[in-house]
Amino acid sequence: KMNQERVEKLKGTIVKYGDTIQLLHVKSHKFLTLRPSILSSTERDCLRLDLDNDCSGENCQFVVTPGYKHVSDGHPVLLQENIHITNAKWRMYVHVSKSGRETTREVNASSESTRWKITQFTAAEESDTHNYLRAGDAVWMFHSEAEVFITADTYNKLPWSFTGAATNHAVLSLQLRNPADGFQGSSKGVFVIEYDDPTQGGICRWNRVYRFRHLCSGLYLSLLEISSTSDSPRRRFSI
Repeated sequence: KMNQERVEKLKGTIVKYGDTIQLLHVKSHKFLTLRPSILSSTERDCLRLDLDNDCSGENCQFVVTPGYKHVSDGHPVLLQENIHITNAKWRMYVHVSKSGRETTREVNASSESTRWKITQFTAAEESDTHNYLRAGDAVWMFHSEAEVFITADTYNKLPWSFTGAATNHAVLSLQLRNPADGFQGSSKGVFVIEYDDPTQGGICRWNRVYRFRHLCSGLYLSLLEISSTSDSPRRRFSI
């Protein structure tokens, strides 16, 4: 409770080099936390970083320090600047592993520094606009007349799809809803709204281009043109 009160008090203030901050993961609403007793999974000389609901300890407090020596403590942190993020208690840097899987790397705590670049996802004045649809929001696609959700699954689990064929091992189907049971959205039908640049956030506005990314598979909703026939010369599309 005291932590939340302090967050509300400091909201809107400028972050400066040397300030102590907490890093909140928006989707899980958990805080980045250093585990001093657990080693990294990929680098045995590093410590584990994790997400935790508990934000009261010093393990989830980090200090923003300049990425270059010509910037000193007390200066405002600006967009596109390179910074270091250091755990305030253990004096270890938030670090990207040198090795990992083909498409991912581990973020851990190390005595070796990693420079991070500050980019803006959502403007500060739009961060609390919860009454508006925003890029990054998760939504369901619901057809009000047919009372069905659009869902996606792997091709070998579904007997049919809109397209009748697999697209990168994922297909779309319909999930019927019983009005008596109320809302019954499935996790397989969750899509994330994105701008054409997925690193950009903010309120969704008219006449902007957006994409819908399936949360579970990471694939994007798309239109496929169906070949016209002599019986139906009009252009037809399938999702």
